[in-house]
Amino acid sequence: MINIIDNKFMTSLVDQLRHTGTEPAEFYRITLLISQLLTYEALKDEEYNIEDIPMWTGEQYPATVFDQKRIVIMPILRAGIGMLDGARHLLPAAQVQILGMYRNEETLQPVWYYNKLPKNMDRQHAILIDPMLATGGTLVDAVQELKKHNCGRITILAIVASPEGIERLEKETPDVQVFVAAKDDHLNDNGYILPGLGDAGDRIFNT
Repeated sequence: MINIIDNKFMTSLVDQLRHTGTEPAEFYRITLLISQLLTYEALKDEEYNIEDIPMWTGEQYPATVFDQKRIVIMPILRAGIGMLDGARHLLPAAQVQILGMYRNEETLQPVWYYNKLPKNMDRQHAILIDPMLATGGTLVDAVQELKKHNCGRITILAIVASPEGIERLEKETPDVQVFVAAKDDHLNDNGYILPGLGDAGDRIFNT
């Protein structure tokens, strides 16, 4: 279920995000690149069709064809928006749905403020994107909401994850595939990932 993309190139990209001297524009550019790489990994196990296409020779060729329209890219506000264009670069024909949640800083529990999902998503593959998998509460809530809408398949993409968040996803959403660029050490008492990236939303949007 958990796929850690821990090759040295990916690690070098994440480490650039960790650097406090990385400016917002560069932070955003690297975030997009990591998002593309994670999306690529997630699509390896997708279902592909074989269709005959005309070739320059005038003959037919059995081509591998991917139906992007069954994919729904789903960033979680706010920071997930920073990964959206990276995923859309590979999936320009995919649908986009937005989920709005924020973390209550006292309880560390997610609070919903935006949800306009279709009633029935049984034929769709939802790709949830959020840079930080910390406590796992936001993503678990998002998965549970998608299941209420009969979503056919769910995948999660995150840049940095804590062991605690991964453990919670494995326990509460064992049927969901997760692709992560880096597994960090632990959460601090405030529920932030260490070593982490800082506040990804603030760094992406220069706030």
